[in-house]
Order: sequence, then C-alpha cells, then structure tokens
Amino acid sequence: MEKWDAHALREQLLMEIRSQSHRSLLQAIVDPFRRACGERLGCRPPVWLAASFMTLLVLCMGLVLTIVFREGGVSAFALEQMIWISLVGLCTALAAHILCVRLLLTLRDHVIPNLEREKDLIVVKEGIAKIFSLRRQILFVIFSTPMVWFLLFRLTNQAVDAPVVFDVPHLGVFLISALAGAEGAGALYFVIPLLDFLPRMRAFHFRLYELNPRESDVMVFLSAAATEVMWVFVLLNALIAAAMVAMGLLHDRTLLIVLVLLLWLPLIVAYLGAQRTFREIITQAKWRYLGELQSRIRSALQHPDALEKESLEDINRWMDFHSRIASTPNSAVDLGARLHFINGLIMPLIAAALTNYQHLIQLFSSSP
Repeated sequence: MEKWDAHALREQLLMEIRSQSHRSLLQAIVDPFRRACGERLGCRPPVWLAASFMTLLVLCMGLVLTIVFREGGVSAFALEQMIWISLVGLCTALAAHILCVRLLLTLRDHVIPNLEREKDLIVVKEGIAKIFSLRRQILFVIFSTPMVWFLLFRLTNQAVDAPVVFDVPHLGVFLISALAGAEGAGALYFVIPLLDFLPRMRAFHFRLYELNPRESDVMVFLSAAATEVMWVFVLLNALIAAAMVAMGLLHDRTLLIVLVLLLWLPLIVAYLGAQRTFREIITQAKWRYLGELQSRIRSALQHPDALEKESLEDINRWMDFHSRIASTPNSAVDLGARLHFINGLIMPLIAAALTNYQHLIQLFSSSP
C-alpha cells in the first residue's frame, strides 16, 4: 500500500473534491453541453437544466420516431406513457446526482477535516475512487439496463390490458423507456458501493465533542445529509408510484412486490445502514472517552494520597464527567426523526393504495 502523510493526504482529497474531478454519470454526460453553452452564452447552465433539455430532446425524438414508423400517429395513451417515463427517468438521474453532490460536500466539509488517523483517510480515498469511478458506472449501466428493461417489459405485458406499454412497434416509447432504464440503473449503482463503504466507516476515529459525541458537528451533518437524501428518494418513489397509477400498472400482485423490492427496500436498507454506522461511531467514541476517564479514576484510587481532599475532588469531577457522557444518546437521530422516516415511507404507499383501492381489493381477494 502506498505510504501517505496524513496532512498531505487530507489536502489532496480536499483538492480533488474542490476540483470536481469526481462526478456522477449524469454530470459527465451533460458537461460537454454545459461547456458549449458556457462558451456561447458566457455561463454554464446547472446540471438539472441541461439534463431537462436533453430529456426533452429525447422525448421529441421519440415522438418523431413514433409518427414516422407507426401508422395512425401518436395515440394519447402512448404520448402519456412517453411523458411519464421521461419525467421519471429525469428525476431518477437528478436524485442520483443530488446524492453524489451531497456526499461530496459532506466529505469535504465535515468528514475529511475531522478524521484523526491516516488509515481512515486512505479508506475514504479508496471509497471515493470506487464510488465515483466512471468506468464502473458505465459498465453497471450497460449490463443492468437490459435486465431492468426486460423485467419491466415482462411485467407490464402481464399486468396491462390496455395497449402494451413497451410494445416494440412503439419506437418512441421503446427509446424513452430504454433511456429511463439506463437512468434508473445509474441511480441503483450507487447503492452497492455505498453499502460497502458504510460498514468501513464504523472503524473511523473522528474528532468528536467529548461530553456528547452525538452533538459533534460531523455527526449532526452526516445524519442531516442522510435524512436529506432519504427524502429526495422518498419523493422520487412517490413520483414513480404516481406514474404507475397513471399508466394503470398497479393491477398485478407480482408487479406490486417488485415495486416494493426495487424502490423501497434499497432505500430502507441504505438509510438504516447509515444510521447504524453513525450509532456505532458515536458508541465507540463514547467508550474511548469513558475508558480514559476510568483509567484516570483507577490510577487516582491506587495513589497513596487518594483520600486527600484534592484527589477526591478530582475523582468526583471525573465521575461526574463519566456519568454525563454515559447518559448521552448513542443514536444520531431521535424518536421524532424516526417517526418522520416511517411517515415518509408509508404516506406515498397509502396515497397509491387509496387511488387504486378497488383494484387492490380485487387483487388480494382473488385466489393466487
């Protein structure tokens, strides 16, 4: 393993993040368009605006293909499908981009400056390289997109009695759904390296507030970043559920199970995994500080002057510190935040269920 000086490594990591050398696949795709706009207009459009423009361009291409190669023009049903699929694909890619930006900012401003050990900085360096590897992102999208698209193709053909959503003659729908599948695969990519990186964070030694590690700035901002990203993906999942309701796809039990597994299970696992990591970081920091206090108290009690007034005052002060630290919470979130998390997961599902309650009653009352 390459030998690094902790200070030099910290500065290098911060410089890499400031230089924006680590990017999501969406940003890498729209950056040439943004640079071209910057050269012509004098300012670069934000990523979301460039991505929206490119999505609109693909939607127009899909409409043209449908008009040219399909007799009878574009039906209202096909047009609605293309708009919904384009919107979902765009929002999925933007959610993944928000995740990347929030992760890099949190690492830059709070994690890297507060890491104490050189080996922890090396783990962060390796984790960033793995998470933001464009080669890994491209390969994952290439191999995952056909599987995601094929799964949707089979499920929608089984579930929809109306015109088939991914009917191959609908070339516009085919093109747009393939792009949306690639955007979904690009977002799903980040779940894997993040779930690999989070357990390794549990061994990190942060500079935390000794009397209450939970209230340290790094833990507060880490938890806030996880909660913010969680809400972004809750809103995304709600949008996907709304799109499926609008296109009449919530009529099949298998599709409902796949919807839960693909949309909600990764989100729940990632969020709970992050909170467990924060809890272990706080707990380990607490016991490091408690162990130091216990060693001081033990040494003071073994001293021949342990019963002297000054020694007893020191021992009592250390015991007070020990009790105060031991009584602080281990979790990075309180009960109210947990209830908000549960509420955020349940409400979109309840809304979709109320919209389709008649279909759901028929679905679950029928024999399997």
